[in-house]
Parts: sequence; C-alpha cells; structure tokens
Amino acid sequence: MCAQPLEVDMARPKSSLQPSTIREIDGRELSLPRYDRHFLSDEEGFYLNDLNDWEDAILRAELSRIDNVTWYRNPDRPSQDSLRITYNADNEIKILRPDFIFLQRI
Repeated sequence: MCAQPLEVDMARPKSSLQPSTIREIDGRELSLPRYDRHFLSDEEGFYLNDLNDWEDAILRAELSRIDNVTWYRNPDRPSQDSLRITYNADNEIKILRPDFIFLQRI
C-alpha cells in the first residue's frame, strides 16, 4: 500500500489447491468441470475450476483460437501470483486484475 506502484515480478505458484466438487443447494455434490491447457494443469493435463456461465463461454471461445497455448485464472486477491495492472484515472492510481490471462504462440 504505497503511494506509487512498484514494479515486481509475478511468481509462478508452486501449487494450487482446488476443490474437486461443488455442493448444490439441494445437497447433491457435483464434480467440477475440467479444463485443458491451464498453466497449472494436473498430470493428466486438466484443471478443475468452478466458472460462471460467462466465464466458461469466454474461456471456451479463447481456447478455440489456434494460437492460444495456455491460460491462467488470475487470482482476485493481492498476492505474488496475481497480475496487477496499474493505471491513472482522475489523477488517482488504480489497479486492474484481469480475470484471465491467455498466452499465445506468435
């Protein structure tokens, strides 16, 4: 929490704890969807994530592009593994944390 942004390196998480199921209102437990090509995919090449409808639609649309190689669900909390982009709005420094980061092959 400083007056001016500091440039810091983004760190790759060494591990990620993700739930494997979600409990519905009626008590049923459902397996979370598995997505491929996530930056932190498991040994089988998949990553479990609970995305809402619009996030799922965006992810599937982006992964259908042939040049997208991998993706990352950017944490919405301040941490070393969260990409933060600073910008100036009305002479005040603000922070943007994009929901997704897609890496492309050029």
